[in-house]
Amino acid sequence: MEIARLTARLLALLALAFILVSVGSSALARALPGESIVYSEIQAGNSELVIRDLTRDARMMVESSPSTEANGTWSPDGRRLAYVSSRTGLFKLYVLSLDPPRGTLAYDSLLVNSSTDLLWSPDSAFLAVEVFNGRAMQIALVDVSRPEITLLNPRVITATDEDNFLGSWSPDSGVLYISSGREGSMDIYALDLATGEADNLTKTPRVNEFTPVASPDGGTIAFYRDPQGDFAVQLVDADGRNLRMLSDFGSAVSMTVQNPPVWSADGARLVMLAPAPMRFDAYVIEVPDGKAARLNLNGVFDDEVVWLAARDEIIVMSFDGIWALYAIALDGSGSYRITGTSVDAGYASLWPR
Repeated sequence: MEIARLTARLLALLALAFILVSVGSSALARALPGESIVYSEIQAGNSELVIRDLTRDARMMVESSPSTEANGTWSPDGRRLAYVSSRTGLFKLYVLSLDPPRGTLAYDSLLVNSSTDLLWSPDSAFLAVEVFNGRAMQIALVDVSRPEITLLNPRVITATDEDNFLGSWSPDSGVLYISSGREGSMDIYALDLATGEADNLTKTPRVNEFTPVASPDGGTIAFYRDPQGDFAVQLVDADGRNLRMLSDFGSAVSMTVQNPPVWSADGARLVMLAPAPMRFDAYVIEVPDGKAARLNLNGVFDDEVVWLAARDEIIVMSFDGIWALYAIALDGSGSYRITGTSVDAGYASLWPR
């Protein structure tokens, strides 16, 4: 009898927990009908995820807790929100679903942190995640429609003694473009998810390349070359042919390689981050002629870019004493601050709806 009562009580508690999570995701599904972004607000060392409606200037917290919630990333269909949280003491990956049955799945086996890159497949079925296996950075693939199953979901799809870093997906979700040091220097690879084969697209033994991003039509890959020397943006065809220079920014003392360039929907422009004298700024580059124009914001350091195609604007995370989100038109006009002046904010992700 005692076992039966304990079992019944446990089931009741589990049901209550599911209801609470479902209520939260149901409220989120009804919230903020306009064009919205999710971003992080950091105050007193605590990071929270905030959703802001850009058309109505309304906002809501995804979750308010003493833990850190960060890297909120919407799936392309707008029906799932992936993020990392320290609510259990260690950082874990969480995926909140707005589709019935609504709720949040946690993936305990992934070794993530507050800055772990999360990359959705274009069909919103999978999430690629950078993880550390004790020797080097690897890439794991999460089937977001299924709970955690040991060795099956998530599963590591790289197995090398050298680092592997995320870049982007092909438009058909069949290929993952990554940078990997498996042949010595960091090269750009096309990782076929059906066969597991990795094709080296650049084959440059003494040059490091990072952050490959496929064009909207899938035919061209843009990437950064050698941030420790002459910093440049290069292009290569998706089959590894026609490796070519797009824009050469010359010598850079240091450069972040974590933020990939962002393509326009028509593939005619790239927005990227590059060094300027004593600062880092966002640039718009014309494709294929490589003409670059600097977007001069108020901050001394720009980071992370989100493209608002409907407005032909971008949102940039910029430092002007505190971290803030700014919007600016691609012709460099009409910049305005989105977030407040008292709380650090950044790392935005557009809510596609």
